[in-house]
Amino acid sequence: MCLGQGTDPTFVIGGGLAPVYPTMHMDVYYPEEARDADLEGSVILGVTVDTLCQVKDKRIIQDIGMGCGRAALVGVDKDFELGLMKRFDFKCTVGEMLVPVRFEPND
Repeated sequence: MCLGQGTDPTFVIGGGLAPVYPTMHMDVYYPEEARDADLEGSVILGVTVDTLCQVKDKRIIQDIGMGCGRAALVGVDKDFELGLMKRFDFKCTVGEMLVPVRFEPND
């Protein structure tokens, strides 16, 4: 199970990055190696958007390993853009925002 969440107590927001709201949800592939190891944690992405909420750049800021960072990057797709467009009524502020992606094993 992978959820985009706006709060992660282990990560300090700074450097001009703005957080995504905590209810942002992303369907992200949970890598098999990470799932088998019961790896749990958050990958933090820096995502740059334009005024129409389209992703112009994305990068891994904090990774937990075992392919989770790459999986989180792939998860920032057209559905993610559409979610931003709906949330902000197609009027995003240009800049980079933090996108925490939580990985946790299903019980």
